Order: sequence, then structure tokens, then C-alpha cells
Amino acid sequence: MLARNKLGALLIVLLFAAVFVWSCGGGNDTALTSQSYNGPGSEWSSSINSNGTFSLAEAISGLSLAGTWTNTAAGFKLLVVTSSNDTASVAIGSLAYVLDIPGTVLILKPFNSNQIITMVKSGACPSADFNANWVVTNKDDTAPIATTDVVGTFAYTHATTSAGLPTKYSLAGGASMGSSNLGSFSCSNGIADVTGAKMYLTQVGGAIVHTTGGTPNDPSDDDFIVAMPATTIVDMASLNGTYLGLGFAGAAAGDSVFPISIILSNGVGSGTEINADTGIAAAGTVAVDFTGAGDGINNPSAGFISGTVDDGSGSKQVTCMASTNINSSGKNFMFCVGENPGETGKMYNMLMISM
Repeated sequence: MLARNKLGALLIVLLFAAVFVWSCGGGNDTALTSQSYNGPGSEWSSSINSNGTFSLAEAISGLSLAGTWTNTAAGFKLLVVTSSNDTASVAIGSLAYVLDIPGTVLILKPFNSNQIITMVKSGACPSADFNANWVVTNKDDTAPIATTDVVGTFAYTHATTSAGLPTKYSLAGGASMGSSNLGSFSCSNGIADVTGAKMYLTQVGGAIVHTTGGTPNDPSDDDFIVAMPATTIVDMASLNGTYLGLGFAGAAAGDSVFPISIILSNGVGSGTEINADTGIAAAGTVAVDFTGAGDGINNPSAGFISGTVDDGSGSKQVTCMASTNINSSGKNFMFCVGENPGETGKMYNMLMISM
């Protein structure tokens, strides 16, 4: 569903995914910090300087980058490349907008690609069992979004170094779509290869699973799922707040990615597309309602919330995995997948972090 850009464009969108371990705050830290994130496509390492500069390297291609970062008025981090040893892949002046939960997950909107990139913190493999919920952020183009599995649960067993998807659900009434066994594997620096899939694992209970389709080196028939720690939602009010994030709308004429801001109150939320630099509302509207019959918290299982999303063109089903104060960060997150209200059968994502 996400834009199927070629390798060069993919490098541009992934290059920023290794960047930040702190949240959307200022750049006044005095110590030089080096952290990395992993996600589908590549592994990166970076050093972030408190004076607002960064350097970035990718071991496989030998790509080496440097640049500056600033906080935007909207609440994103804006990254600008000022030095690149491969300008054919990453040009000087390339930009990305970044949000993160410190040391847990990072989401970004690259400048010249209509896709959202999600990364989890790298550096070490899990040291204990964990259970997580997941949502799809990239889906085989040929799969009908309303009746295929788009959310579910993830389980890692440390004693056997194995993982699986114990439950999978569709948007259509949260119908069960069975389970999948990912098998046993070896894990190194948070990365594990299994038959037909690559996993990016963390010690804090997050994971990304990239399952490959029938055409190697072509992501159009691949699935990406993002898993975060599963916790029961206490009540609707616990998720109240202002959320900043990125939306994705799949469309036959061309996919789109857009910054969004939503205020959620007792299961009903309204917001707009926004300018990622200024935070000023743009033309598009976004509304969610989790209070309808058959919807609500811990549906289809603990840690999910189901409802509808409306972008002004109609209302379609959406399901989100959600958590409050994840990993004691003070941040809530809601990662949602649904059907595009404006185009039946196409995917719609909202990946949002509380401000």
C-alpha cells in the first residue's frame, strides 16, 4: 500500500530512521549521543551533537552523511542533509520530519517519498519473553484491506529464541484470521532472519516484522507490521490528549503522507492535516469515533481500540493499538490502520504520539 519507490528513494527515506533517541524536545543536551534504530531495509548508526548537528553512516553501502536538525513549531524534528558521499542516492538538502518515543520507536516522513517509515531501537536482542500488539503499515497491494489480517498479537519466547503471531484480525468486525508461527532463529544486534521474513527486535518489547512476497527486491507484495508492548486500556479517558503524527492514504492514483494533529476526548477525536513546519491547519480534516456499537477499548483484544475514521469523504472502519506512558516515557501512542474513507479497498494509517 505504501508508495513503492525504488532503492534510491528507499535509501532516502530510511536514512533518517537511525537518528534520535530523545523525544520532540530541544537540542540543549551537552553530551554527544550515539544511538541507532532498525527497520525494514537497512541498519544505520548515527551520532547526534547537542549543537544541532548529526552524522550518519550505513555500513552495507558505505553511505556517509552529515547534517543539521531543528525543532519545528509544529512539534516535529526537521533533519537537513548538508554533506553526502553519494548525492545520487541522498542529495544535499534532503529533508525528513521525525517524531519519536525516546529509546522505543521512531516514525518519520521523508521529503520525496509518499510513505511512512517506522523504526524500533536497535543495539541488543530481547533478554526475556514479551508480548506485543501489532498493526500493518505496509500491505501487499493485491490484498483487500477490509478482509485481510491487519492487526494482531506478537509473542517472543526467549528460552527457544522463537516468535509468532498468535492472533490475527481483520477490520471486518475484528474477525479472527488464524495465527502464524515465525519459528526459531538466531538474533544479533536486534536483527533476526527467518524463512520469508526479517525481524527487528528490541529489549523494550517492540518489534518490526518484514514478510517478503513472491517477488524479491520488490516491496509491493511485502507486509510490514509494527509491534509495541501490549497493555490493557483502563478506560477511554486514559487516552485523552492532543496527538501529533503522520497519516497515510493509499489510492490508485497515488499514495499520500500528511502530518496530522488530533485532539481525543473520551473516545471521540477531531483534527486536521497540518503544516509540519508551522503546525497551522491545512485543508484536510480527520475525525475518529471509538464509541459506536461494537466498537471501543480492548477490541478485538486487550490493548486495541476500534472505531471509525472520517476524512470528510465518508466513514470507514479503523483499529488502533494504543498504550499510555509507554516504557515510562510520559507519552501515549496510537498506531492505527483502517480502510481509506475516500477509496474503498485502500489502506489508511495514522501513527500518532501524544504531545
